[in-house]
Amino acid sequence: MLPADLPTYVSVGGHVCPNATLLNSTCIACRGLSGTSGWSKPEIVVEVGGRRALNQEVLETFGAPRAVAVFPDVGNTSGGYWIEVATEHQGRSLADIASVSIGGVPCDGIRWTGPAALACLVPHGTGRSHRVVVENAGGVSTSDDVFFSYERPLITAVVPSRVMTGPTAYNFTLWGNSLALPLGAVGPHPIITVGGNPCSGGVRVISASEVHCIGVLATEW
Repeated sequence: MLPADLPTYVSVGGHVCPNATLLNSTCIACRGLSGTSGWSKPEIVVEVGGRRALNQEVLETFGAPRAVAVFPDVGNTSGGYWIEVATEHQGRSLADIASVSIGGVPCDGIRWTGPAALACLVPHGTGRSHRVVVENAGGVSTSDDVFFSYERPLITAVVPSRVMTGPTAYNFTLWGNSLALPLGAVGPHPIITVGGNPCSGGVRVISASEVHCIGVLATEW
């Protein structure tokens, strides 16, 4: 290709390159091209001097990444543990993955565990049916019906376990699982009542497994 024979048309998968530059006689740079999730062996077309050349076998692309399953799909509110995310179209290496998120919150870490599997280090959180989304380095993702839920709070012990009814205010310590977010974490604070009465002095979070309910009046029990 002579310098005067500049490419007049370059396209990939039917998308015209907005900036095609001749680097040398055997190389053309196509910059600023936005792809689509439907590419599969896209046709590459180059036109020079009114003649077109095309090739459909030199470029490998992937469809939009998607999560197809997650295991386990339930975990405690503290986060900090790994779950397996089965995927499609995740690419060839971890460099092809921009993020994995749970309910819009990015995983605290991502590991490549296979050509169709990723591991997600679960962030702390609450609630259920959070959609799991995989996004590739090109910013492409699909939303599918794959969800992760945080455990419901489970109380295993309360101290004191016996009180006298009356105008006295008691402080209770509760132990259990997923009672709150980790200490210092940003998110919803637990709401606790004992016998229908609120913690008038507030709730103090010690950890996800220990919370203190301050100033509960033992009236009308």
